[in-house]
Amino acid sequence: MQTEPIILISPTHEQSIFTFQLQKKWELHFLAFLKKRGITPWRSPATQDLEGPDGNSVVEVEVDVKESEEAMQRLLDEFKAREVQHTEAGTISL
Repeated sequence: MQTEPIILISPTHEQSIFTFQLQKKWELHFLAFLKKRGITPWRSPATQDLEGPDGNSVVEVEVDVKESEEAMQRLLDEFKAREVQHTEAGTISL
């Protein structure tokens, strides 16, 4: 079963920051991607006690930004389109 390499969890009434959950193998790529866009994690990324259906470890990256959910979704879509697809095809474009 193919899983999403990264997902966005929007803020709620209990949590005011955006959270990305991603496969461990994408952690360094995603952090470099965020850095290039001037976004730093709210705190250090944390490996979760979760595994996807394919056995991949899950990392949680929290960001505290004043952006809309739509803007964060576009950021996620850009990462998936540029980084994930290029990396899986054998080219990295960080």
